[in-house]
Amino acid sequence: MKKLIAIEIVILVLLLTAVGYFTFSEVSRRNTDIQEFPKVPSENLSSVSPEESTAEPTEEPTEPPTEAPTEPPVVVELADSWIPLLYGKEISASHYFVYDCNSNAFLLNSGSATEPIYPASVTKLFSAYVALQYIDPAQEVIAGSSLGYIDPDSSTAGLLSGDALTAEQMVAGMLLCSGNDATYALASDVGRIVADDQTIDTATAIKRFVEQMNTTAGELGLKNSHFVTPDGIHDENHYVCAQDLVTIARLAMEDPILSKYVGLAKMDVTTSGRTLNWKNSNKLLHEDLDFYCEYATGLKTGYTGAAGNCLISSFRIGSRDLLIGVFGSPEQDGRYVDTLLLFAQTFGLEIPEPEVPTDTLVEEPVFDEEIYDEAA
Repeated sequence: MKKLIAIEIVILVLLLTAVGYFTFSEVSRRNTDIQEFPKVPSENLSSVSPEESTAEPTEEPTEPPTEAPTEPPVVVELADSWIPLLYGKEISASHYFVYDCNSNAFLLNSGSATEPIYPASVTKLFSAYVALQYIDPAQEVIAGSSLGYIDPDSSTAGLLSGDALTAEQMVAGMLLCSGNDATYALASDVGRIVADDQTIDTATAIKRFVEQMNTTAGELGLKNSHFVTPDGIHDENHYVCAQDLVTIARLAMEDPILSKYVGLAKMDVTTSGRTLNWKNSNKLLHEDLDFYCEYATGLKTGYTGAAGNCLISSFRIGSRDLLIGVFGSPEQDGRYVDTLLLFAQTFGLEIPEPEVPTDTLVEEPVFDEEIYDEAA
C-alpha cells in the first residue's frame, strides 16, 4: 500500500512539473511577441480616439502671403510751356550733373565729381546750414555794421541798419531772395557765438564764421570744397565740387527749416514798421512763369561774372528724389533751360516742335531782375 502511494506522488509531481513547463513557455512566447512591435515615441501618444487616429492628417489653414502695397508709377509729362523754351536748345552750362538720391549715384556728370566749381550764391545753402548748428532759430538778429561788408552790386533782402529779425527769418532772406545783407547779419552773430566772445568786431566775427564753415566742411567729408565768404562773392579760393554739392543739398533737404525755405515761392516779413516782400529767385517754383515745374521742390540759384549763372535744383517724382546742378550757364535763363533739358533727358521726354512760332509768343510776366545781380 505504501508503495502504491509513493508511485502516485511521483506521478503527481511529474504532472505538475509538465504543466508548469508549458505555462512558462507560453508566457515567454507572448512576451517575446510583444517586444517585436515597434515602439511609438511618447510625444505621439495622446488621448485621440481610435476613430480619429485613422483619419488622414490635415494641414492648418494658412492665409496667402500679402505683398507690401506698391506705389503706382508716376507718369512724367512735359509741360506745354516748356516746349517753345526748350525746342532746338542744347545744354550751355560749363558743368552739369544729375544725381539720383535713391540709388546714391550720378546719372550724368559732365566732368569729374571732384572737379572744382565756382558756386556763387549756392554757397548760402551751406552758410545757412552751418549757422543753424549754432544759433537758436528764434534768436533775434539785428542788421548793423555787417551791412557794410556786402558787395554794393549784390542781391539783398532789403534790410536796413537796425532791422531785427529772427535767425530763421534771416535764413529765409538768404534762401528766397539771396539776400547778402541777411547773410552777413547772421554770419557775424554766429561768428561771435562760435568764438564765444560777443565783444569781437564784425570783421573778426565774419572771419570766424567762415573758418567754421571750413571746419564743418572737413567734419562732413567735403574734401574738395573751400570757402572764403559766406555769400559766395567770387574768389579763386572759394570753390566746391559736384560730390560735395550733393552732400550740401541733401543736408538742406533733410533740415526742416532749410527745406521749407528753399522750396517757398514767396513770403512777407515785417520789420521796423515796414513789410518786405521776398520772392524766390528760382523760376522753377513760380506757377505764373513758363519755367514752372510741378516736380521741383527747391534749392538755390547763384550768379557771379566768373561763375556764370548757376542753379542746383531738387525734384520729387513719386518717392524718387533727384538733384540737377547746372553751373556756368552764359545766359540768365540758360540755367533753367539747361535744368529742364536735363530733366527731360532723364525721363526720356522728347521736345516736339512748337505749334506756335516762338516769335509770336506772349512774354512771360516781368520778374524782378535785381535778384540776379552779383552773387544772386
